[in-house]
Amino acid sequence: MIIDYSKKFDALANIAESYVKIGENQKASETLDKARQIADSIQNEFQKFSVLRQIAESYAKIGEKQKASETLYKARQIADSIQDASQKSSALENIAESYAKIGESHKASETLYKARQIADSITYYSEKSYALANIAESYAKIGENQKASETLEKALEIAVSIEDNGLNSYALANIAESYAKIGKSHKASETLYKARQIADSITYAMQKFFVMLTVAESYVKIGESHKASETLDEARNIAILKEEPVLLSVVAIDYTKIGENQKASETLDKARQIADSKKGVSFIIMVDLITVHFL
Repeated sequence: MIIDYSKKFDALANIAESYVKIGENQKASETLDKARQIADSIQNEFQKFSVLRQIAESYAKIGEKQKASETLYKARQIADSIQDASQKSSALENIAESYAKIGESHKASETLYKARQIADSITYYSEKSYALANIAESYAKIGENQKASETLEKALEIAVSIEDNGLNSYALANIAESYAKIGKSHKASETLYKARQIADSITYAMQKFFVMLTVAESYVKIGESHKASETLDEARNIAILKEEPVLLSVVAIDYTKIGENQKASETLDKARQIADSKKGVSFIIMVDLITVHFL
């Protein structure tokens, strides 16, 4: 059985930080020492990795930079032992962000470079594009904007090579969001436009619906509400054509996120009309399904 240690270590970290606030630095350090001892006994390597990062960042917050660095080194050793390229790249990226948080920017940069090397070895283009986009965002967080931009360009190059139109659009939407996060709004808009074009070419209606929904939500995230609304209109038309009340309700909720309450209301009216016309499908059941979807 896998035990969730996160709550326990959250509590110990909070206690340590509270000790610092009342001037009890020694007790703060002792509390985190205890947490690290417990972490060393965790058998699941992925859990241990996560907990050690958490403890390292907490050491830094109470001024114990040396212990923070030593603890993060242990987490780095676990990351280096991971065999799967996608998981290893992600773990190293996380380590790099932790190095940045504890003030070791040089190690953060070195670790991201290693993560980038590992990401380049990922076989599946879809996974590779996501990994590179994440690394690009991490580069931006540590102030290496040029490397962030170069890494996203590589992610984009990989994404456009994906043959499946659905996976292609998803990857491009993700990259667009990454461009927005690193301050490249024009590139974000261009990339999302490309994702929308490819989504338009999808022939399978249900796949097209979910891709359009994703693209619309990405438009919201990059601040282009008008284009989000237009893309949601496309998704709504598909849901109406397929007579899917639950999907219409999902679209309605997304309309509210961009302030299109009138469209949301009209879409829910249509969803109810379709639900009432279907045997065995009540509006109450539909609402239950929506609630479960958004919990």
